[in-house]
Amino acid sequence: MNENPLPLSSAADLFSFCPSGKDEASSVEVTWPDGKVASRNVASGEMNSVLEIPYPRDEDRLQDPAPLQCGQGFSQQENGHCMDTNECIQFPFVCPRDKPVCVNTYGSYRCRTNKKCSRGYEPNEDGTACVGESVPATVQ
Repeated sequence: MNENPLPLSSAADLFSFCPSGKDEASSVEVTWPDGKVASRNVASGEMNSVLEIPYPRDEDRLQDPAPLQCGQGFSQQENGHCMDTNECIQFPFVCPRDKPVCVNTYGSYRCRTNKKCSRGYEPNEDGTACVGESVPATVQ
């Protein structure tokens, strides 16, 4: 019987979940290329360590995953994963009048001024200057 059904070089998706207001993971979830999932809690002493999470065998009884807590700026989806919340859509008036343009970022948002730019230019990310518009590349 093959002890390791996947080659050691097989990549797996890894997610770590940080509770709201904390900068350390409470649990980790690994999804293997064949769709099998293994998850477990992470102890505070395991932070910044290499964690060994073995490939789940069919005869192993997987425990229910640890309850998931999505951090601030994220919401839990039906599949159990945390996804970035678009605060700009969810809260349309989140920005003050002096910086009315909302820009969604990963796990948060920021507000910028509504800078007017000449033709061929657009505001930079923070709205403080005008930069040349990006033109999509064409294939010939």
